Amino acid sequence: MSALHPRSFRGLTFLVASPCEFTRELLLYALSAYGAEDIHESVDGADAARLLREKNIQVLLADLRMAPIDGPTLTRLVRCEETSLPQPAVVVLLADDPTVEEVLEARDAGIDDLIRFPFSAETLHRRVHRCLSRWRHLSSSWICDSRLPPRRREPRAPVWPRLDARKGCQPAVPQYRETDR
Repeated sequence: MSALHPRSFRGLTFLVASPCEFTRELLLYALSAYGAEDIHESVDGADAARLLREKNIQVLLADLRMAPIDGPTLTRLVRCEETSLPQPAVVVLLADDPTVEEVLEARDAGIDDLIRFPFSAETLHRRVHRCLSRWRHLSSSWICDSRLPPRRREPRAPVWPRLDARKGCQPAVPQYRETDR
C-alpha cells in the first residue's frame, strides 16, 4: 500500500478485545491497512479493563460476547463516571448474530456503534471514522471534561404504524390534532 487513505488511523491508539484469535488478527490487519500503528490486543474483558487503565486508548473494539466481562459490561465500566477507567473516545462492539436484547443492552451501556460479522476493512474504517467524527464534533462543541454523554433509550413513537386489530394488517388511520394541521 503506497499511499495512506486520506482519513487514516495514524496517531490513534486502539484496543482490540476478542477471545477469538482470528478476529484479533483480522482487526489488526484491517487497522494496519488504514495506518494504525499503536494497537493493543486483549483476549477477554478483564484484560481489556487492565489495558484501559494502563494505556491511553482512544478506540476500543470489543467482542460483544466475552468472559468474564462481556462487551456491554466493559462499555458500562468505561462510560461510568464512578469507575477509575479512563474513557476512550469511541467504543465499537463486534457481534456475529446479536439478539435484539443484546443490541439494546449494548446501546444502553453507551456504545458508539455495533458492527456485525462478516464485515470488510472498508466498513470498519467507515464506521469507526464516523464515530470519531461525531465524537470530535461533540468534544469541540460542548463537552468540557471529555466524557461522552450517556446513550440511553428515550421513549419514542413506534417506527411502524400501529395495526388496528379489527382490520387485520391494515394500518390504523393517524389521528391528527388541530395543532398538527
